[in-house]
Amino acid sequence: MTAIPNRRSRLRGGLLGLLIGDALGVPYEFHDAASIPPPAAIDMAPPPGFARTHDGVPYGEQALPARWVATLRGKDQAEGWLARW
Repeated sequence: MTAIPNRRSRLRGGLLGLLIGDALGVPYEFHDAASIPPPAAIDMAPPPGFARTHDGVPYGEQALPARWVATLRGKDQAEGWLARW
């Protein structure tokens, strides 16, 4: 039997899920459903015609909430927010 994950563990898992989902999903954004390959053909390397990323978009854009906190409430608040998660 596995232990019930605590809040910190769940949040870490959620953030990892966001980053992994972002990395795997980006090549297929902005394509119509008919052009997306079947699930069996989707792998870590995107097929021809599907770019790995968009120009000018850094990896892990989920860090934006920390930037928003830093802008709205000051740097100390942002560092505390990151330290908690």
